[in-house]
Amino acid sequence: MKHRLLVFFVFFSSITAGLLVFTRPTQAKTVIYQPKFEGIPADTILSRYSGLPRRTFTLADLDMHPDRVYPNHFGQQGTAFDKLLKSFVTRQGVDDNFTVRWHVKSTGQSDTIVLDSLRNLYESQGFIDWDMVDTYRRQLSTRIKADMRNRGVAETDYQVRWGRKNQILEARVRDNPFILYELRLARQLDMSSLATEIGTVETFNQDHLVSPAGARGRYQFMPAVLRTFNINRYKLKNRSNRDIQVKEELHPLLTMESSAIWVKGYGNAVGHEITGISSYHTGPGNVYKMFEYYIDAGNRPNDVLDAFIWGLTDGYPTVSANTSFKTFSQGYVPSGYGAMKAVENLPIDPQNTITCEKVVMQSGQSIYLSELLPQIQDLFKSDNSYEEFRKMNMHIPLAESISGVPTAGDIHLVRLAQGETVHFFLPIGATARLTQLLDPYKTFAYHHTTFLEPKLTGEYTQADADYEALVLDIGKFGYHQANKDKLNGLAAQFEELYNQYPTQFRKMQLKIIRVHKQVWSSDAWKTLARKIEASKGLPEQIIDKVRDTFDF
Repeated sequence: MKHRLLVFFVFFSSITAGLLVFTRPTQAKTVIYQPKFEGIPADTILSRYSGLPRRTFTLADLDMHPDRVYPNHFGQQGTAFDKLLKSFVTRQGVDDNFTVRWHVKSTGQSDTIVLDSLRNLYESQGFIDWDMVDTYRRQLSTRIKADMRNRGVAETDYQVRWGRKNQILEARVRDNPFILYELRLARQLDMSSLATEIGTVETFNQDHLVSPAGARGRYQFMPAVLRTFNINRYKLKNRSNRDIQVKEELHPLLTMESSAIWVKGYGNAVGHEITGISSYHTGPGNVYKMFEYYIDAGNRPNDVLDAFIWGLTDGYPTVSANTSFKTFSQGYVPSGYGAMKAVENLPIDPQNTITCEKVVMQSGQSIYLSELLPQIQDLFKSDNSYEEFRKMNMHIPLAESISGVPTAGDIHLVRLAQGETVHFFLPIGATARLTQLLDPYKTFAYHHTTFLEPKLTGEYTQADADYEALVLDIGKFGYHQANKDKLNGLAAQFEELYNQYPTQFRKMQLKIIRVHKQVWSSDAWKTLARKIEASKGLPEQIIDKVRDTFDF
């Protein structure tokens, strides 16, 4: 597939390493250069290029809310899917962590039980060990299940659901410094706000958690995936020559983009953002299997979201019995939706958003933290620049200090450690101040120019439009070789575009299409493609024969 190369223009600001801006090709091959952001008020930039409100807003205000983006599926009263969503809205935003509801489907019998003593303890001290609460919850759930067995109630005939409201609200507090970037990033990739709830569903936005399977961080990446995205672990030395273990998966600004890429790449491969969110947990193979069972049940393969909702509702017994798509998988998307609904009316104040620069040392340069901080003291918000640095760099375990840099926290900052690039964060303006020390080409700023909409900044190309059209066709069960050939051609174009215009957006688009290609090389995709070909082939032959017979 042919495309015209675009003339590009590079400029450097005092904040970022550079910004490449180009427009979609025109017949005259003209180029409209976007003005530099330097000197333009933040409010002006946000109003023109971010697509989000400049002042305090709520998730309910946004046009990227799934109820608005997918009105034919979300918010449809009385459907089986709506009932499933509402049960998780209750679980995530109505029932607290000390409340359990059980319900017998066949009889309609239900009841609510509350752990009053634990609730009182939480309310009196303002915090509690949720693992301890979960232990009590599991014990009570076991007793409820035993009672159901004794009463002859089949396990498939009842539900036991605990509330999570307290943890959902805590998760939102943890996310306040980052939620604006998550929303801008979702918008940049043309996703709904539901995609920003991955961290809440996975870990309640807790970066230190490690799953039993070894998944790490807020977004729960396996170690191999972390390495794929260059999210690494390494050791730095302190002033006492002791090792400080750095774990980059502990910083959401180092993992956020990778999570969005994974959701978008999976979503493109399975044909829809919602199925991409599910694939993030269950894997695209299970979703493809769901689509096969949807076809086997006599449904016409027209819309993948319809098929997915069938798999969560009417088709769930079949899907669950024949795949690893079990209860948690069924509730993954509804959990995210319930979490979002629980906080959708809470204010989001852009003033609470963290601003900083992700920086890398110049090649051959190194410095101790105690020598670095005095050079940029005025860029910090308080006199205790060490504490601000420590909180800004949550992936580096540094000792607290009320005054100055302690010896144990006086880390030696270098460009590479054990062969891995060392990333750390400094206040906005540090790179411009420390040009001999920090590599401006590696700096990435988190502030009002981060994750802007490519269609508004002029960075959206014909290749992006073609890829968007391809994904729309995939969403109509377009799993066939012709689309695979289109995908491969677009992937080559994306490689070329990134090589010529290595912007943040172009880098993300390249990674997304690589994820897509990887999924489409799987046996699961090939099996589904054959199933769709068979399901569509015979009916079309019959229709053609009828048309010929009756001269339609």
